[in-house]
Amino acid sequence: MSKLPGMSTVYLTVTSTTGRKKLLKDEVRIPDSFNLDELARLGTKTVFNPKALRPFDNCRKKAQAYLSSVGVRLGGGYAIPSKRLKEITQKVKEIENEFNDAKKVLLSSYENDLQEWLEHINTINPELATTISNFVISRSYLESQITFSFTSDDDENKLIGDKLIVEVSEAANTALDRLTGKSVKSKLNRKSLAYLTNIRDKLDSMSFLNSDVVPTVKRIDDFLDKIPKREALGVEWFQGLIKELSFLANPANFALLAQGAIKVDQDIKDMAEANDSIKIPESKVDIVDVIDDIELEMDSSMDIEIEPEVEIMPEIEESKPSEYQGWF
Repeated sequence: MSKLPGMSTVYLTVTSTTGRKKLLKDEVRIPDSFNLDELARLGTKTVFNPKALRPFDNCRKKAQAYLSSVGVRLGGGYAIPSKRLKEITQKVKEIENEFNDAKKVLLSSYENDLQEWLEHINTINPELATTISNFVISRSYLESQITFSFTSDDDENKLIGDKLIVEVSEAANTALDRLTGKSVKSKLNRKSLAYLTNIRDKLDSMSFLNSDVVPTVKRIDDFLDKIPKREALGVEWFQGLIKELSFLANPANFALLAQGAIKVDQDIKDMAEANDSIKIPESKVDIVDVIDDIELEMDSSMDIEIEPEVEIMPEIEESKPSEYQGWF
């Protein structure tokens, strides 16, 4: 919801194309004595029928005019009365449908309309028609450039919440690549836990963006609480860290855990059997399975620790208060 009481913020994004490209001096006849660079600019050339693109600009203007009539501009959107959100959304949806219908017509008749337009250009200026035909906008380009989007602040919050999970999963995959890229060790260096605690802190501090992450934070806390505070950490804790990161590496696991489809303390292998939609990267699964299944035969004299690539943030000196403070 908007920070203003009783108001919501909506966002309108309409994109199209001008149907124009830069005109180059070798594409038109210019006297050799004419110093083009210093005296004039050629401008642009039309590379698609402007009349065919007009409906999209009209829809954009219509939507902007309507939103301006029922709300006020706020940042990159419009602040509107929350009680009218449903009504306003319906009206903009009608404009969006008009926009999409025009887009379907344009794309379906692209070849015929383009040919007719080029023939028309040829009757006006045969020399320039050849140049334009070499630079016409493709159908796929039109399809990608002509878009209409209308969202509310609730929609934007959901997008940010989803992005939070994606970023955390990417961080977990990066950590797995670093940890599992090394040979099997006999103990876990506590510094390696920073991979997990950093992810945990990010999820916890930003859980207001997506409630699905709350059970995941509890899962991480349960694992971290079980770790001995002082004694050396054996390979079983390395195995546990890999399992937790493997869980985080799959964005689907957050929602499954929140929905109760899997349990907080459920093992990675059990989760895969309980729900086939959970897909842990093969390289990660292989490593977890190897650690689970093999009996490590290592010389007791070996005392090799993992050297994780953990970025240590430098200490920042506390800044002194400025002599001048306040609003200027």
